[in-house]
Amino acid sequence: MRLVWLTLLFLLATVPAGAQTFKLVTEEQPPMNFTDPETGRVVGITTELVEAIMAKAGYEYDLSVLPWNRAYRYALRDANTCIFTTVRTPGREDKFKWVGPLYTSGWAFYRRAGADVAIDSVADIGGRAVTATTGTINISGIADIPGIQLIEVPTDQRALVLLNEGRADLWVSGVFTAFIGGDQAGVVPELAFLWRPIELSLACNIATDDEAIARLNAANETLEPLRQKLKARHYYYTRERTPAAPSE
Repeated sequence: MRLVWLTLLFLLATVPAGAQTFKLVTEEQPPMNFTDPETGRVVGITTELVEAIMAKAGYEYDLSVLPWNRAYRYALRDANTCIFTTVRTPGREDKFKWVGPLYTSGWAFYRRAGADVAIDSVADIGGRAVTATTGTINISGIADIPGIQLIEVPTDQRALVLLNEGRADLWVSGVFTAFIGGDQAGVVPELAFLWRPIELSLACNIATDDEAIARLNAANETLEPLRQKLKARHYYYTRERTPAAPSE
């Protein structure tokens, strides 16, 4: 009987973590996460990293690509649901349990190529017309810059048209994704001012088990070589395999 109990305890102790299944949700946002137009697979430098984290931690998962607002709502509502690539902000801190950072990125101000627009600090932005995409995290904070003339538009492509036509002096975008909008709009923006660093993370529903979050964070910490390799492939994903129209 003692041997039976020992065997049972051993089997319970070795049940893979993957017995718990996660629901991963993301959006079309190359090069971080997007649907490959040729294969239909969800790929991207964050997608591959998150999949590696799940595998390393021993968890199974289902992955869906959804409009951002719907994906965000599911992550807030449903246990064991995680959304990426999510900017970790003070306003979101207590709404999720966090795995990351997956990458450290940032927001920047871009000018039209060759434009005589010198920005050395946030104070230099006052009095200038700045365009940004409505509903994105980069709107947060810039509206409070004294004297700024903020022009909100529905897409990065539209923002770049305004920049290229001289109707805006600056455009705000994430440094990972800025030139994708430029490619699609036929505009080559120049970096004018690197604004602020941000953490890009996996945000999990607040009811997610703490031990699972700890396992996922531990797995993430072991994957630095892969993280650097994926960052080096950034241009592969954007220059050669970018979908025609990523969602907002």
